[in-house]
Amino acid sequence: RYMLLRIIFTAGYSILNLFISTFLLKSYGTFSGELITYSIIMRTVQPIGVFVALVLTRKFAPKLTQVAGLLLFLLVLVLLCGFGDAVSGLYPIFAVLMGFADAFFYGVNTMQMLAFTNDNNRDQFNGILGVITGIVSLFLPILSGYLIQYFPDFTGYRIIFGISAACIGVSLIFTMGLD
Repeated sequence: RYMLLRIIFTAGYSILNLFISTFLLKSYGTFSGELITYSIIMRTVQPIGVFVALVLTRKFAPKLTQVAGLLLFLLVLVLLCGFGDAVSGLYPIFAVLMGFADAFFYGVNTMQMLAFTNDNNRDQFNGILGVITGIVSLFLPILSGYLIQYFPDFTGYRIIFGISAACIGVSLIFTMGLD
């Protein structure tokens, strides 16, 4: 169940992480400082998010922290699907949300891997997960890129961000079922 969670999450996260950059490029029409600023803000917020995630995890529960991360990812995706290029000017907010979401999800993910595997099967788990997520990470961007190219304006982006939101939503359901 945990492996399935990771595979579905990887599908949604790969789409969001890869295409938010091209979305910003299309929104601004050229390569601009906004994309660089987005990356700087996100990468600066992530370590702060890790600290906050550790505090939340210790004070409450790892699952709560991970759910918060998935909800932040969903918030970003809902905004992108609902408002399209009208939200491109809010890229600093997206960068902060993505930085915290990333830190919250992956901080707990490491603990989960230790909880759901043991020394005898952890390497095998990582190998299988790596192969499957590699395949997902290879083919989903190709399919997503085709959808973006096929649909005019920002319709393709709304479709792929909707697919990403569905994957993150399913990941959230799986997370709620983990013990």
